[in-house]
Amino acid sequence: MTNTFLQLLSVQLQNQSPLDPVDPNQFVTQLAQFDSLGELTQIQSLMQTLVNDVGGTTTPPSGASASGATSSNAASAANLK
Repeated sequence: MTNTFLQLLSVQLQNQSPLDPVDPNQFVTQLAQFDSLGELTQIQSLMQTLVNDVGGTTTPPSGASASGATSSNAASAANLK
């Protein structure tokens, strides 16, 4: 992820016009958004690992809601009792 960030940063700096540089505020905002994206990707990966470790090795459909997953987990827990 860090390597991708450095590649994007270097390309952006190479392609900006010296006469009209990127606004520093916009630049910092873009960096923060990129960092947030990296964190969210890591959280998604860790959550998927947790789900797989608990025993749900299948990935829910992309349109599945959190409430649907909760009700199916509740039904599974009820079946275990």
